[in-house]
Order: sequence, then structure tokens, then C-alpha cells
Amino acid sequence: MSESSEEQSPPDTALVAPRPRYLRGAAILWVIFAFLKLVDNYDGILSFIGAPFVATFMTLVAMPLALLMGLVLRWPAACSWWYSSRRPAALMLTLTMILIFFAQSLGLGERIIDEVDGGSYFVMYGAVSLPSFLGMVFAIVYWPARSGQQGRKQALE
Repeated sequence: MSESSEEQSPPDTALVAPRPRYLRGAAILWVIFAFLKLVDNYDGILSFIGAPFVATFMTLVAMPLALLMGLVLRWPAACSWWYSSRRPAALMLTLTMILIFFAQSLGLGERIIDEVDGGSYFVMYGAVSLPSFLGMVFAIVYWPARSGQQGRKQALE
């Protein structure tokens, strides 16, 4: 065997070490999920015990979806538009937050009555809640850095 065939290339560090944006995005999502768990059906101390577990589970579900959605940034036109300034990310985050927080006022859901406790709850339509939630996750995870060049370089690597 030749000497060149025995040499192995170093491992791809992009697959081994997570980028800071993913860690930062996961931490922000974890805080959001923990807060939402505490706001939803507050049960006293049980909510405080369960919130970290729910937040961890939801972050583990949301992050792979955000990473799959981030593949669109491999396309140079989308990448240069997204990282050109913070406006596209801020616009997406603002629109998704408006949809999430004002869905009831906008009539984007329905009110259901729980048969067990008789409570009335508002539930967003799935066609509204899932895209707006995933858009929020995408905007948080792929928030452009101060210098757009750095984000573009990372996305195209």
C-alpha cells in the first residue's frame, strides 16, 4: 500500500463541534419553553419540577427541525438575503410572535371546553401554530451576527 492511502484526513469539525449559534439558540429556546410551561396550567410546585423536563424535551424536538430548515441557507441567494442585515430575521420573528400571541384576537383558532374541569381554553389551528412556531425557532437559531459576512461564511461552509 502506498503511504498516501494510509494517511487519513482529519475529521470534519463542523460535524463534531456545535457552532455557538446552535448552543445560543438552544439555550434561548429552553428558556422560552420553560416559561411557556410555567404559564400554561400552573400547578404550583409540580409546574416548577416539570418545566425543565418539558423544556428539554421540546428543545430536543425543535432544534433538529430548525437545523433542517436551515438547509435553505445553503442556497447562496437565500443566504445573502438572510444575512444581509438583521431585518429579515427581525421581521420573521415579529410576524411569528404576533401570530402566536394574538391568534385569539385574529380569530386563528377555536375555544374548546375541557370536559374534566369545565375550563375553557383557546387552541390555535395547526396550520397557523406549527409554521409560526417553526418560523420563530428558525429566526432565533439563525439570527444574523453583527457582521453579515461572518454568518454568510459559516452558512456556506
